Amino acid sequence: MNNILTESLQKSFDYWSWVDEDSRIECLPIWKKILNNNSKIIKNQTMWIDGVKQDTEKYVHQFLESWSKAIEAPDFESAKNSMQKWQKLWEETTDENVKIFVKVLEMVETYWKDMQNKNID
Repeated sequence: MNNILTESLQKSFDYWSWVDEDSRIECLPIWKKILNNNSKIIKNQTMWIDGVKQDTEKYVHQFLESWSKAIEAPDFESAKNSMQKWQKLWEETTDENVKIFVKVLEMVETYWKDMQNKNID
């Protein structure tokens, strides 16, 4: 399942580093707004790390904050390496936790694309 998360992060990096390069946006405020507008995606989810129940919303926000800083790196490997404090995530997260992160990453990208398409129309 870690491969799925790595693939999702790669896709996210490719997309958001291009968006940021193109228009110099700050991703984190955008992501937080999108997440708040679509909070149902994490409201009824439970995350467990090492058998300890986590505050899913807080944990996802921390993940997005770290990822928003990481994607400023010049390449994906550097971005992934800057997430070292999330090493436990790669090693010990459950399949369900990975699904939550993947859903969130996909949702923020899709929502942003939809917003941009509406602005163009």
